[in-house]
Amino acid sequence: MKRHWLKRGFIAMTLCAAVWALGPGAAPTTYAFGEAGPLHLAQFGNFVINAHVKEDGGITDQMYVDFMVPESRVYPYPVVLVHGGGGQSTDWRATVDGRDGWVNYLLNAGFTLYIVDRPGTGRSISNNTYGNGMLGAPGNARGIARLATSMNWPGLPMVKNADGTPNVAAWQEAAVKNPGVIAWAATSPRTPFASDEISGDAQAALLERIGPAVVFTHANGGASAMGGALRAAANKKVIGVLAFEANGAHVYEAQSLMHGQWSNGAPAKPALSEQTIATGPCQLQTSAQKSKLLTMADVKMAFMYSARLGTPDSRNVIACAAAQAREAGINAVGIHMPDHPAGEGTGHFAMTETVNGEVAKNIVIPTLAWLEGKALPSGFKTY
Repeated sequence: MKRHWLKRGFIAMTLCAAVWALGPGAAPTTYAFGEAGPLHLAQFGNFVINAHVKEDGGITDQMYVDFMVPESRVYPYPVVLVHGGGGQSTDWRATVDGRDGWVNYLLNAGFTLYIVDRPGTGRSISNNTYGNGMLGAPGNARGIARLATSMNWPGLPMVKNADGTPNVAAWQEAAVKNPGVIAWAATSPRTPFASDEISGDAQAALLERIGPAVVFTHANGGASAMGGALRAAANKKVIGVLAFEANGAHVYEAQSLMHGQWSNGAPAKPALSEQTIATGPCQLQTSAQKSKLLTMADVKMAFMYSARLGTPDSRNVIACAAAQAREAGINAVGIHMPDHPAGEGTGHFAMTETVNGEVAKNIVIPTLAWLEGKALPSGFKTY
């Protein structure tokens, strides 16, 4: 494992040298930074895990990992950040307009971080054994604009109808040419990703190496993150999962049904029926004796959703996910971001929005702290 020790004086001299190199009178393009405060790291570095050699000598299945350890480590368990489907580890690091990302806020709160590029993304280089073997173009700006819909997107206020309600369609059309949307799309390559099984194996290998740990996953990273967590939880290497709009991370989805150990068998669709909870309909087990997901019995789970303008109310999505997990024997909560300070109007990419710092401090950090064993703040609403 490659290790580096951060020397703040060296970094300060490097920054001064960079400014000096511009020459007298130079006017460099600057970005805002430092909103989370200065970083004080004891250690940072990177390594590759789960690399396999093919018959032709090529490398496959590998996963690149960065790690960062704060000088003042408050929480005992590291947090593994698992990005979404078309993204990469940079999603967590900085906003599209150059402000501090959630990585900075989490480090300054005292969390040790492991930040992965899932196999086939970012620095976990793709290869012709993934998908159909064909390289693709960068992400599509229209697709990103749809997902980015928010009241808080950098440089693009929400378009309003005459009555003051959000005009989501008009905003999404304007967003196609927004620099932030373009930047996010440009770093969302459509190269073939490794399967969720390969990615789950890689994440399990990481958790076996560094665990026990908390897994924080987003969007289409959810399936592989849940698969990796299930494999590692069998060896007590996972203590919590935070799923931010994470597809595939719910307990009655494929990964839990395939990789989990259940007390009375995996509750596939025939064992579920639509029932009513406080927020609406929810698929729950029909049997009076509920089958428990024994693999995750000692793991806490939190399901978090943004406002997601232009989509059905997400309260029921997270409330149902949490109800399913609790019925399966897991200590779980649902978190609707608009119920909390700065959460109103948030979207799928809340980590890059103008309110990302307040969301980190008021919602993300308290939730991760709960997964690490601390109590949630008084009045912190969950489902």
